[in-house]
Amino acid sequence: MATTTSQQQPSSELTTLLDTLRPAARAALVWLRQRGWLIVGLLSLSVGYMIVWQRGMHFDDYWLQGAPISFTELMFSGSRFLFSFTSTALLDLVPQNEFLLRLLLTANIGLNAWLLGWFVARLLKSRLAGVIGGWLYLMPIFAAEALLFSGAATGYVPMVTFGLLTLHCFHRSLTQPAQTRRWLLIGVVMFTAAFNFIEQVAGIVVLLPLITLIAAQDSALNRRRLARLTAITLVSFGVILLAHYLLFYRGNTDINQMRGGLDLNPVGVINRAVNSYFAPLAFTTIAPEYGLLVVRDSLALGLETLRASLSALAQMVLAGLLLLWTIIMWRRDAHTDHPPRRVGWIVLGMGLIWFGFLLVFPGALFDGQAVTSRLLYLPLAGLALGTAAIAWLIVRSVRVPLLERLLIALAGLVLILSTIAMLGFTRAYQARSALDQQQATAFLGAVPGDALPADTYIVPYNLDERVLREHDFLNRLQVGLFENTSAALGTLIPAYDRSDFVVVVSDRWVGGTRFDCTTPAELDGGNLCLIGTTHRFRGNVYVPINQMLLFTYREQTLFIIGGLRLAIGEDIYAADLPLAQIFRERGVPVIEHISVDLAAEIDLSQMPEVR
Repeated sequence: MATTTSQQQPSSELTTLLDTLRPAARAALVWLRQRGWLIVGLLSLSVGYMIVWQRGMHFDDYWLQGAPISFTELMFSGSRFLFSFTSTALLDLVPQNEFLLRLLLTANIGLNAWLLGWFVARLLKSRLAGVIGGWLYLMPIFAAEALLFSGAATGYVPMVTFGLLTLHCFHRSLTQPAQTRRWLLIGVVMFTAAFNFIEQVAGIVVLLPLITLIAAQDSALNRRRLARLTAITLVSFGVILLAHYLLFYRGNTDINQMRGGLDLNPVGVINRAVNSYFAPLAFTTIAPEYGLLVVRDSLALGLETLRASLSALAQMVLAGLLLLWTIIMWRRDAHTDHPPRRVGWIVLGMGLIWFGFLLVFPGALFDGQAVTSRLLYLPLAGLALGTAAIAWLIVRSVRVPLLERLLIALAGLVLILSTIAMLGFTRAYQARSALDQQQATAFLGAVPGDALPADTYIVPYNLDERVLREHDFLNRLQVGLFENTSAALGTLIPAYDRSDFVVVVSDRWVGGTRFDCTTPAELDGGNLCLIGTTHRFRGNVYVPINQMLLFTYREQTLFIIGGLRLAIGEDIYAADLPLAQIFRERGVPVIEHISVDLAAEIDLSQMPEVR
């Protein structure tokens, strides 16, 4: 967020005060007056991301940490090879050097906010817009998953870095005629790197004509040259995207299975954009019945964590004092060299397009792309850009002496509140990791490797996944250890030093472990059918009764389940699980049986008697 314009001179009273100080003190105060906003941002980064740095691993982290890396295989499999290299290297730091991992990711998050703020400041030639844009992008709480879940952060955070560098390079190629080729070449390299972290960045190509339109407002630049450079860049980026798709995606069965085939039908694209992207993401972020309640719980938990940590409280108080100092000492942007007001409207439009288009493109072109809140991280940069443009337009339209200070105060307040909320999210991730470790320890203690028969089907049954009993909406954000095959196998295979078993998982979002597909014919054949996921298959999973190890976890205790009583229609069918006897003899608590009505919702609030 560099200063790109001349500013008003300080008041005579302040100048007199500075003259009375020692040179070192005077230099420090001058620097603090000019860069106080930067210290506020650094303190917010520290509190929001580093106070609770021991957050462990989650979800795909286990798979990414142990994934074998072969450059040749990745190049021809359609994988994101830069993401694969960096994620594996960084996740190898956990747990011994987890602090270093968190520090590197936090620094990268801060760099992204600075790059965005600098980009805004260059477009609008306004320090105010740059500071507001950067501050708003430091704590994007609606995309917390992209920043706190390591498996996502090692891809999405550097993707945004290289994407923003691409935009910077393109802007410089337009505004610095003497170095056009250099900046275009660097921009192509940056774009290629960004695209090989996460494909979502492909959408930034739509922003290039708008950047050209902004540069064209400068009468000193040749507009025909700008148009030619833009066309060259668009063609270059288009060739990169097309080559990547043809080489790595088309005909790739693994990619097509995960994300579905390419569907360019406009009706289908619009339908997926609205129903698969905007609607569910609006529900999880700003819907009063869910998204805002998550934010409420994160703020409450953040305040609890703040009160419990002297370091966090001290840093937050210092950030507040420096914010107050920044507001008081803020100097208005000079208006002598500002671009025309229409540039602000173009930047605002660019921010809205950035958010809307990059949220759905290119994912909406595929009929099976999974949608999660991590997809919001790059689009939220567009909202921060647009908000900064609105602030700039307000200042240009309403000439009130204290208006800039008021806008800085509002942006600073949003930053402080977002920092507290992000602190709450980090605490929730830490609690989730702690519960995962408790469940893993309990399972491995009850089921040691020498007692586990080969070809066993390990089936968790509706485990207690509440990590924060007073903040229920935060409990729903994260997937547990035994709700995801990557996490479960990533824990059990290294512990057992063998892989001759199958884990069948389900999760709370589909109603937990369900045997809906079990029929009398399946039972007669010695099988149970449950709706779940293995490492190879998702759907109806058929499990031999004699090979099923069914367990649950309640009140910090693991229970083996000895059998099921299934109500199918008006009949009751018994399915006794013989593997339970092995662990009963080892002293593991065993529930004799659990009754399940396949036509009713499962309720485990009352546990059966344990023997």
